[in-house]
Amino acid sequence: MKRYLRCFSALIFLFLFFSCAKSKTHTTYYMSGETKAIYTKNKYCFDGDFVIYYKSGNKKRAGTFENNKLVGLTSYYLDNENNTLHRTSLRSNDSLVFNVIFYPNGTIMKEGYQINQKKISEWKVYNQIGEVIQVEQNP
Repeated sequence: MKRYLRCFSALIFLFLFFSCAKSKTHTTYYMSGETKAIYTKNKYCFDGDFVIYYKSGNKKRAGTFENNKLVGLTSYYLDNENNTLHRTSLRSNDSLVFNVIFYPNGTIMKEGYQINQKKISEWKVYNQIGEVIQVEQNP
């Protein structure tokens, strides 16, 4: 019985390993022909860098997937002339995220942590010249 379970476990492991091992870069397009997204995916999951574009051609979002989960830094952009960075999210695990939101001039508007998309701890709010104007306390 133990031998059967070990063999079965080994087969499951090999299936999962090889199902997420062969990555391929994909590109999707808007109906009008502009690039909509470039991403890396294998047969079963997103795995690697991705960039999503506005119809204008500007970046909308860029980041990295690992086994279908966002990991590390994800950047969000405005669809304006300078393609200004609007927000960054740094993921340290499945649910904990440190967010920084920017004014259009590039200075920080607010920053703080979230768990499962809910603000936690303190969030600092800044004016457009970078001075702290408010500290929000969150549970």
